[in-house]
Amino acid sequence: MPAQAQSAINFIPINYDQEIISAKRNAAEYFYVHAESLLKRNDRMSARIQEALAKGINNVLFSIQNNSQIPFPPSFEEELLKISMKELNTLWVNYDTKKDKNKFYDYSIILNIKGIVVSPEQVKEESHTEEKEIQDGWQYVLDAKGNVMKDTAGNDIKVPKMKIITCKVIETHQLKTSLITGTLDYYNNATKQIIKTDPITAEAIFENHSAVPVGDTRALKPETAKKTGNKPMPFPSDPSMIMMANQKLKEMTKNIIWQNKGLITY
Repeated sequence: MPAQAQSAINFIPINYDQEIISAKRNAAEYFYVHAESLLKRNDRMSARIQEALAKGINNVLFSIQNNSQIPFPPSFEEELLKISMKELNTLWVNYDTKKDKNKFYDYSIILNIKGIVVSPEQVKEESHTEEKEIQDGWQYVLDAKGNVMKDTAGNDIKVPKMKIITCKVIETHQLKTSLITGTLDYYNNATKQIIKTDPITAEAIFENHSAVPVGDTRALKPETAKKTGNKPMPFPSDPSMIMMANQKLKEMTKNIIWQNKGLITY
């Protein structure tokens, strides 16, 4: 018998990954909301859920270590610990910035300050001169014999008299910076192992430009004239510069913790 030809099957594979992920997410959200509603009831089921939460929740403690060899300014650590982590909390994960002796902390996040540097106060002076041609009255037009020339109406002919004016500008540039460097270290307290380290750097800059005019200020360009309205300013103290960098450090720390929230086991 002649061999029968095998017919091809037109099969188009379908990827259900997104549908599966969406279904899991919806299910998790349902159970989360359902658990929250049960927690509001004052009954035995609510008590059981409270007990399950207490046993199943992961507690995370955020703390600060100073390994910079530079003492923190007053309120430095207090200001950093004001980081609000409420938006990171979930049903099964809780973040604290102050240690609760009644809790076991499954994870620790340590902001390890390794360097604090404040630059010297820098003052740089530069000077330059600007000039401009302006009208300074009028002058009569003379003929070859030195007589004032007349126009067709018999009037004296005169033209603008111009002159060059100048102004010296002494510009002062003030600069002072502070830099805080370190790492954000994640520890699993059950295994005593570090699970991630992120570098962190925060810089604060104090900068001021001022200018003093010497001469005829009408010669100044508009942008230069604006600078003459600025005056030299007192430099911030070293502790103030460190606290300025501290504000940036606080925001950076919170952002890194937010980005790494998936490290904490749910």
